[in-house]
Amino acid sequence: MTSPSISNTTVASRAHRVERTAAFAALAAAALYIIQPVLVFGLTPLLPEIPEYATAAEAASATWQASLEAGLFFGIGVAFVVFAVACGRAIDPHRDGGVATQVAGGFGLLAGGAWLLFAGTFIASAGVGGWADVAAAADDADAQRAAVQVLEAVGIGTLAGIALLTAATIAAVSVAARRTRSLGLGVVVTGWVFAILIAASSILALQPVALLLVIPWLVVVAIVFLRRSRRSDHA
Repeated sequence: MTSPSISNTTVASRAHRVERTAAFAALAAAALYIIQPVLVFGLTPLLPEIPEYATAAEAASATWQASLEAGLFFGIGVAFVVFAVACGRAIDPHRDGGVATQVAGGFGLLAGGAWLLFAGTFIASAGVGGWADVAAAADDADAQRAAVQVLEAVGIGTLAGIALLTAATIAAVSVAARRTRSLGLGVVVTGWVFAILIAASSILALQPVALLLVIPWLVVVAIVFLRRSRRSDHA
């Protein structure tokens, strides 16, 4: 027969692993998202000037940049999926949060999937069948510009979807964490404010700049999980 103390120790150990997994996934997603704009601004002077309505041949000159960004966005998507799964278990280990925890996990998985789809738009422009192949297959400049604009529109729409799903994830996590008291009131309120700002940015503008607020939110949540896990280890 298993000793209650051993059983409790095993449960606590699993809880700590889940908290650390959620924290490291959150930090990974935040770090990759910070690197992306730095990479873009850092590489822009090195790239040939591309007009606003570029042909496929002109867009092909930035293929290597698109490949790098695809890798970053793919990494963000994977990290966000891991975070969504682990975060739900970390904030609600006893399943006291009810539907809110399941909703938070669901929105988190969808947001991670949307990041992967966003990475796919960059892969489509850089990989096999990318702009270089389009330019070789279509001599009509107007047709090339139309193809570039269509893929850019898909990317912008996907990014807006990412913003809405991320806002929903933050809001749902905040609700569940408030019910289970797994995050402090300050973190919960900040999450609600960030969720509103991100959603408003996505709805009012097709370039949801406020999505960058997910970076400090992920970092704060990661710190909370790491501190709680470390405090429990020394208890």
